[in-house]
Amino acid sequence: MTMDNTIDALVIEQHGQAALRRMPRPEVPEAGVKIKVHYSGVSIGTEMLQGTGKHGNLALPFVAGYQAAGEVVAVGPKVTEYRSGDAVAIFCRGSHASHAVANADRVHRIASLEQAYLTSLFVQPCVGANALDQAQVRAQDSVLVVGQGMIGQATAQLARLRGCYVAVSDISPSRLGISAAHCADWVLDAGKGPLAEQTAARFPKGFDVVMETTGVGQVLDDAINCCAQGGRFSFVGYHPGRLSLPFNAMHVKELHALFPWFIGKHDLRLGVLRLIGSGAFPMRALISHSVHWSECQPLYQTLFTPARNDLNAIVIDWRDAH
Repeated sequence: MTMDNTIDALVIEQHGQAALRRMPRPEVPEAGVKIKVHYSGVSIGTEMLQGTGKHGNLALPFVAGYQAAGEVVAVGPKVTEYRSGDAVAIFCRGSHASHAVANADRVHRIASLEQAYLTSLFVQPCVGANALDQAQVRAQDSVLVVGQGMIGQATAQLARLRGCYVAVSDISPSRLGISAAHCADWVLDAGKGPLAEQTAARFPKGFDVVMETTGVGQVLDDAINCCAQGGRFSFVGYHPGRLSLPFNAMHVKELHALFPWFIGKHDLRLGVLRLIGSGAFPMRALISHSVHWSECQPLYQTLFTPARNDLNAIVIDWRDAH
């Protein structure tokens, strides 16, 4: 392969092993666009699962990542709404590369390339916004968000923007510190005991809405016990395999269980991007690491170790990649 038909990319070569490689240049889809990636955002939990073969069943080797922002450089013959030069954020396969492609329904115009850095992480807030919409979260609701990875932090921020009182929990001191400053009214260290006990004095009747974002089955009993009578429980996190649930507790409380999936409709995603672009959603505060593409492999490899719990949002700079 020559330089003309290959691109710089971060590749999962074997499960749990990332490397920088030259990969075939993607062809623009008939109903899609190709972009020159300026920045790609790392989704730590999902990409850890994909990179270890536990989610997505992606054939090895594959270019990692699923979200990026940059400039349209080519459009397919069936695309009329975008043109070369447009600044966009995309949801796609293989975003951690100098170039990426996406179908038009997963392309979203942003105000300018100056917004590419922050909007490269738009997917996690879209997951949270879709979950909040499905749970019909209103300003008067009390909300507990279990887990403060990027999706949990984004969900908490968006709930606060709706006027809710928001409590959050996690076991990572660094994530709890960020959440205390930017995401929540009350932070709880889940390592200090059951959440239902920690919150009983302040919320004796429980929370109107509990959003479980960890994808860890062992936390479900405690999280469900935090729900108020007739409350709403949202399974936001991805749980591979089967789940064991405390049916009687859910039954007696007459809970409404919700199973949101995907990142919402196109208009919802545009709304989230407007919040990020305007600064109403303080994305910059959630970014713990920004790294040049040529130096990203050691940091990305951390996703496959327990040290990933010390990471928050990560942005990779691909502007000078080829």
